[in-house]
Amino acid sequence: MRKGPAFTLAEVLITLGIIGVIAALSVPNLFVVIQKRSAETKLKRFYAEINQAVKLSASQTGIDVDGWVIRNKEYKKADLEQFIDTYLRPTLNISYTKSVAKNPNACGGKCDRILIVLNNGIAFSMYIDGNGGDVFMHPDPTKTDYKDPRQSFAFQMAKKTEMNGGNFISVDSVEPYTMNWKATEGINKLKNDGKRGCNRKSGSNNQYCTKWIQLNEWKIPKDYPW
Repeated sequence: MRKGPAFTLAEVLITLGIIGVIAALSVPNLFVVIQKRSAETKLKRFYAEINQAVKLSASQTGIDVDGWVIRNKEYKKADLEQFIDTYLRPTLNISYTKSVAKNPNACGGKCDRILIVLNNGIAFSMYIDGNGGDVFMHPDPTKTDYKDPRQSFAFQMAKKTEMNGGNFISVDSVEPYTMNWKATEGINKLKNDGKRGCNRKSGSNNQYCTKWIQLNEWKIPKDYPW
């Protein structure tokens, strides 16, 4: 029987090398895609579940959400724990809570921040400053850097705006963070604002990222700073 031409060792090594290069290029990209899809799923679940819990708690306590927060009060750990026990724990299946790094810009760094992990794996942290609550959903509860647009997605609770005489911008629900943003300013400000814009610029805390994602039907945009 006549044998067909065989591959030389050099040809095999070259082929394996090409396959290795392709794998090295594609696997990290695939990993990023998986991370993004997971974050999108958790964002939508968190938004639905936290608002269902908040509205149920308001109904049970007879106190509207805007009445939960004491204005101009710096919430220390004990105050925040009491807030969680009173308004969130009764309607959320909380697995555990723990303190995490403070936001040095909130209350001059005096407001404590607590991480809350639910039995279903959803995690979020929060602190309460003088004009309402700042809430951050974390896809991974071990990574809670409030400025990192991959680790933290900012929301607001019973928040008062710094504009228009301090009118409420979220009252009976937990909404994506939009302090000092108006719908007429569009996505451009959400992306490029120097203080809160969703970008990698030095000085931005990326708090507008969640609103940008919401406006994109809860899908992380292609030019998102991942």
